[in-house]
Order: sequence, then structure tokens, then C-alpha cells
Amino acid sequence: MRPEHWIYTIPLRLRSLFRWTRSDQELDDELRDHLERKTEEYVAKGMAPEEARRKALLDLGGLEKVKEECRDVRGINFVSNFVQDLRLGFRNVRNKPLFSLTVVLMVALGVAGNAAIFSIYNSLSLRALPFAESDRLVDLDETAPKWNLKFVGISANDYFAWSRGNGAFDSMAVFRGPSYNLSAGGIAERVTGAQVSRGMLDVLRLKPLLGRNFSPQEDSPGGPKVVLLTYGLWRRMFDSDRNVLGRVVKLDEEAYTVIGVLPRGAVFPDRVELWTPLAADPTVPSGYYLSGIGRLKPGILIEQARADLLRVHRAMVSEGHRENEITSPVVTPLRDRYVGDLETVSKMLLGAVSLVLLTACVNIAALMLVRSSLRSRELAIRAALGASRARIVAQLVTESVVLAGIGGAFGIILGVACTRAIVSLMPDQIPRWITFSLDGRFAIFCVAISGAAALLFELAPALQASRSDICRALQNAAARATEPRGQRATLS
Repeated sequence: MRPEHWIYTIPLRLRSLFRWTRSDQELDDELRDHLERKTEEYVAKGMAPEEARRKALLDLGGLEKVKEECRDVRGINFVSNFVQDLRLGFRNVRNKPLFSLTVVLMVALGVAGNAAIFSIYNSLSLRALPFAESDRLVDLDETAPKWNLKFVGISANDYFAWSRGNGAFDSMAVFRGPSYNLSAGGIAERVTGAQVSRGMLDVLRLKPLLGRNFSPQEDSPGGPKVVLLTYGLWRRMFDSDRNVLGRVVKLDEEAYTVIGVLPRGAVFPDRVELWTPLAADPTVPSGYYLSGIGRLKPGILIEQARADLLRVHRAMVSEGHRENEITSPVVTPLRDRYVGDLETVSKMLLGAVSLVLLTACVNIAALMLVRSSLRSRELAIRAALGASRARIVAQLVTESVVLAGIGGAFGIILGVACTRAIVSLMPDQIPRWITFSLDGRFAIFCVAISGAAALLFELAPALQASRSDICRALQNAAARATEPRGQRATLS
């Protein structure tokens, strides 16, 4: 079809779809005008008016038939048939309440389980972490297999050596999480803080909402006592006062000066309300008490980063750090370190509930086959009256879509409630920057599994309907109609 033809026909088809009543009236007027002209032609040739009209109708092939053909070309029949199928589908649901309730409950339970577990899996595995270029963020640690320890933490000496000598990282930082007694403005409370190295904001690609980052002097042993407030603490305890900079607060009875307020997105380290400088001494041997985070350079793989840190780590042995023969660096994607085990469990559960939904669809398909066999007379009569096999299959599929849609809607509601229940039972170790909220991906998944369920449990009945023998179905229906009423009731 030529492009100029599409330019002409597309507006006409859209007009036919959205203004079908007017288009249908125009079609009727046009056909009647054509019929009258044909009739006049035959009358002019000497035919009687009645005979001329009959001949004109024969030439056209019947007004209603031509109308249907025109509607098919314009796409009107598709819309009207779909609306009609929907109405019939809802009517059948209402007329068979027990059967419909059984199917709806089975679909709802299957969809609810899948929706709940997918919501968890989506939050743990698919949704992007709330950090800039989060795919480049990695967790840093050390392992000591000879000590039977998978993770031992990072020593300050190792951190400073890694930071100076690596070639795979844009930046890295370490932290530890002490608690403080915070006193400010006559209010005192216990808060969780974090002692962080000054590179933390660089790793997270953040800038303070107010004030500045720690200076090198402040992040050195014996440096000035300063503090960065998190956004939540600033709002809760200081009433979002923008003049908070320079105020003195007490942490464990020591005076600290507020130099800045962190932005709302500063959610790492988790569950902390203020930052203070780590102020570690690189010249003094230290224990393994630090946690680490790093940002890889673009294009650097985890294995390359691990090998790069191992090179620096082993080089420290010649400098007298004999313990580095036992320990070695561990570089893990940030998501894997914090939710890796739960991600595996959620995948297994998603597979399990998918099997539950598949089993439900098989059981529903068996019910639909039985119901389809009981409707064989109805379907045979429709076929005998001119309904095509495709039209009958479309009707059956639409009825399944109605049932699956109702069941899916209840399943989504139940799934949301199940998701909240599961989240409430999850361990506190899950970071708060993993958010369990609904999104577009969840909605698409729920619609997809509801539609898939409809197709699965209607597939067998639809195939049966498409292969049925109309004559045999009518003969069986007629034979059954001649049976005694008691016997027919028993078979029904």
C-alpha cells in the first residue's frame, strides 16, 4: 500500500472507531443511495419498480452483508464485537456465580503470591540503588581464610595504602558506626553516627545541602571536632534552621561544631544521623575495624579492581605488615554485599509461586474444558448461525480475560497486603535505602501474569472449540434433548 493511501485511510479508520454511530449512519445512507440509483437504472430499462429493486439488491449482494464487509474494513466490527464479548463475558460471570467465584479465587491467590514475591525481588534486584551510577559502587573488605573468617574488616593502614596505590578506583572511603549522646539546645537524645573518611561524599557523588565537607586537617588525628548533620536530624532536632552552621553541639560531652548539613540522598552509611571525621592515623598500626566503599573507574571490572588492590596489599608485606600474607582484599558489588542472600531466596520463591500459578491455571483449564463441553450446544448453534470459529474462540478468550481480570485485580490488592506483611517480617539488617514500594514494573508484571493466566487456562477450551464438529455437536444436543427429564438432570 502506497504511503499516500495510508495518509488518506488512517484518519477515516480513526473516525470510524471513535465516531462509529455517525459513520454507520453515513454508510447506511450511502448504500441506500447506491441502491436507489441502481433501481432507477433498471426502471429506466423497462422493469417494474419491485422487480428493479429486487435486481438491484441481488447485484449488491444484500445491504446488511455489504454493511458488515465495510465495517470489517473500517475496523468498526472489531470494537463492537469486543464490547459485545465483554458484556456477554460479564453476564456469564453473573449467571454462573459458583464457577466464576472458584476461578476468580484461584487466579487471585496465584497472582497475589507472584505479585508479593515479585515486589520483593524487584526491590532487591531490579530497581536501581539510590546512588549516582550505582553500578560502579562496590563494597570493600578483607578476608582471612586461615583464620576461618570470611570478612574481617579493613585496617586503617590497609585503607591508606589502597587509597594511595590503586589504579582502578575513582575514589574510596571507610567508616565505622559509633553511637553518641547528642545534646543541643537543651534537648538530649541517643543517636547513631558514623565516623567517615573525608572521601565519602566523593564516592557517593554528593554535595552538602548546607556548609562544606571535612577538610584534610579535620580528618587528621587531633584535628578540630566538627560534625555533619543528616537531613533528617537537621529537620527533626533543629527545625530546618539554615543558621545551624557554626553552632556547637555536644557528642558524649565533647563540643563539636556543625559545619554542614547532608542532602536528603545521603542514606549511606545506613541508619546514621550524623557524620564525624574518622581522623585515623596512617602511621599507627590498627585493628580491622573499618568498613569500606569504593567507586570504580569507568570500564573497570570487579576482577580487575580486586587484582589491583591485591597487588598493593601484598606489596605492604615488604614494609613490615606480615599480617597481609594472611589477609586479602574483597571487592563485591554493593547490592550483592548487602542483599545478596535475600536476592537468591527471592528468586527461588518467585520460581515456586510461579509453579503455584501454573498449577492453578491447569486446574482452571480443566474446569473450563468441562464447562465448554456443557456449552457445546450453544457454541454449535452459534456456528450454525454463521459465527466463524475465530469469532467463537475470541468470545471464549474474552470470557477468560474477564475472569482473569477480576481475579487479577483482587490478586494485586491481596499481593500488596502480603508484600507489606513480608517486609514487616524482614530482618533489620536490610538497608533502609532498599525501598519496597510499588512502581511501573510491578504494575506491568501484574497485568502480564493476569493476561498470561487467561491465555493459559483458556488455551485448551479454545482449541477444543476450534476443532469441534458442528453437525455432531447438534446431533448430540438433539439426542440429549429427547432423553427423559430425570436423566438429563443427572447428566447436567
